[in-house]
Amino acid sequence: MFKKILILFTIAVHALYAGSAITTHIEKFNKGYAVVTAPKALPIGVSGIVLRNFDNTHEAIIANALVVQAAGSHLALKLTPYRDLQQDVLPTYNIAPKVGDRVVLQHHYSRILPIVPDKASFDALVSRYPNLTWVHPDLYASALESSFHSKPNRENLQAECRDDSIGLLLFQINDKDYFVDCKSFHVIDTQPATPATTFLTPFYNRLGKIKGRFMGLFGGGTITDFNRYYSQLLFQK
Repeated sequence: MFKKILILFTIAVHALYAGSAITTHIEKFNKGYAVVTAPKALPIGVSGIVLRNFDNTHEAIIANALVVQAAGSHLALKLTPYRDLQQDVLPTYNIAPKVGDRVVLQHHYSRILPIVPDKASFDALVSRYPNLTWVHPDLYASALESSFHSKPNRENLQAECRDDSIGLLLFQINDKDYFVDCKSFHVIDTQPATPATTFLTPFYNRLGKIKGRFMGLFGGGTITDFNRYYSQLLFQK
């Protein structure tokens, strides 16, 4: 009984971790990286944003941030231009981050897109992590159909994350759930999962089979082995 309670508590802690944005500030720059101290340890691969306060009521996102080195709660961040909201009709700006700028890590981590093999796996996720917002995979399936791609890849997954403010992907592969940062595509957490017995391709959705261009003649083909395909997508760089 104690072991069961401990497992449930661990799951709750990880769910809270996945959904919580963390705010800190740039303390200094060292060898081109921004240095910050977070309230807790974070893994390499966690992404976020840098914000500049212009006055008491105006602020803007000026950069993307990515944890590239971690020594406990002391983090080195690689900063890159923020292009997630880029519009052709709007002017672009280039504001260099500086000491004191606010950093929000685990940005949008409360919104997760699940790539799972069947409805039972999806329902189990929703039940297991009730405090997270699960973006239904129908949304991504519709985007794939519209773009005439039949299979997920890194580029169209990241495009979906940008379009719908998603911070994390979750892939169920064999007996594990892999939490993956959308921007870095790094695995930042794993949790045990019950292996699926049925597999819908390219993933569970209610739209049915997704076809590429010209009824599937072009645009990616079919996934024949769910676990193998997504293992290669995650771990073959």
